[in-house]
Amino acid sequence: MTVSSCRFSAWRRKIWMKGRRRLKDSSETPGALWHIYLNKDMERVREFLRKEQSLDGAPEQDPIREQGLYLSRKQRQRLLEEQGVQGWTVVQFLGDSVLIPAGAMHQVQNLHSCVQVINDFVSPEHVANSFHLSQELRPNNEEVNYEDKLQIFT
Repeated sequence: MTVSSCRFSAWRRKIWMKGRRRLKDSSETPGALWHIYLNKDMERVREFLRKEQSLDGAPEQDPIREQGLYLSRKQRQRLLEEQGVQGWTVVQFLGDSVLIPAGAMHQVQNLHSCVQVINDFVSPEHVANSFHLSQELRPNNEEVNYEDKLQIFT
């Protein structure tokens, strides 16, 4: 797919072109490859993952929250074809920050040895979404992956 065939806005085209230049620049080394999916697509991604893992939809098994599967290029393509879900691919270089929207599903592949620095924060615009996400995770708060960092109590 070429830039001209995509319906990118001007700023997206600029970001896309800058990323391509950085990939070709021998002085820059990509450090991580991120795939980020919007929160609104969560149920379709969950359905796809359950099929991939042959889960019968047991409510206690959430393939997204269990973090046990990394979607390959072929799987991401099938997710698009079968469920209509397209994620964002982000190549992270040294010094770059990656901001992930509240509740967005994501996966990261480190391309080189690295140190990961994480700072969780919630913007005022996403407090409601973060609250609902924390409520969704609260029944499973005994699991390490389900830490309630928002700590809103009702």
